[in-house]
Amino acid sequence: MMSVTLKNYGSTCVGNGDLCFQAIFYEINGITGTWSRERCQAMSNGDCQISMRCEDCSIKYEGSIAFTMDDTNAYTSGYTINFTSTSSIPGKTSSYQTSVLPSQNYVFLGTTPTTIYFTMIPSFYIDKSNDANYTGYHVTLEKLPDKGSQLKSYELGMGFSNYLSVVLSIDNNGLVTTRNYNQTLVVLIATLIGSVFGILSAVGGAMRLVEKRWIKYKKKLKLKSYSIGVESIQNTEIGSIRRSGSRSEPDTCMISSDEELNKFKLFLNKYF
Repeated sequence: MMSVTLKNYGSTCVGNGDLCFQAIFYEINGITGTWSRERCQAMSNGDCQISMRCEDCSIKYEGSIAFTMDDTNAYTSGYTINFTSTSSIPGKTSSYQTSVLPSQNYVFLGTTPTTIYFTMIPSFYIDKSNDANYTGYHVTLEKLPDKGSQLKSYELGMGFSNYLSVVLSIDNNGLVTTRNYNQTLVVLIATLIGSVFGILSAVGGAMRLVEKRWIKYKKKLKLKSYSIGVESIQNTEIGSIRRSGSRSEPDTCMISSDEELNKFKLFLNKYF
């Protein structure tokens, strides 16, 4: 996909719908594939953006896209070109953007085209994990652009058109990326051991949680038993006091002194 921005474009940008105005056209050489119709968009800052897309495109050695803005007012204060290609890495793209500006107080307009040079480096991605190969291009700038014809403001309207050429060259070298999927016996054993210890750790954690809850439950039972024991002692002491006024002997075993009561409480505190 490629987009070309004509900065401060002096002529009409958009024709019918989102199609480019009839004075904007292009010629493709050395590039095979299915090209979609170019689209133009007039930006709020006065720029004109041309977008075009090619599906399953390929370049044998060198290709070019030559734009013609056939209007005497088709001047521009600069070009910005963004070129994006499908990368060999699945789901990734390679993109490069560059800009070229005229000399100060000049605009681009005239018979000599401004030429921008891109290099397409073939890239290969080999995925050995699923035995798949992918191809694509890595985009880079080959060299600095050649500036085309320029005019000063008072020279406008002299009957010139505007020209831009984008050159795409295939590099003799290529980029190869290989993804290996290696799992040795040692790695496999380590993975299994790690899984076993992970399961044991989880079981141990669950057992500790159950043990804590059981200890807490036992403590509650002991506190309840202690409360019942103290209540029984108090009732026994009260019964002893009541019987002390009677002449008959008590017929049950009971704690009759404060000293014995305190000893019993110490016994409960020590063992419960």
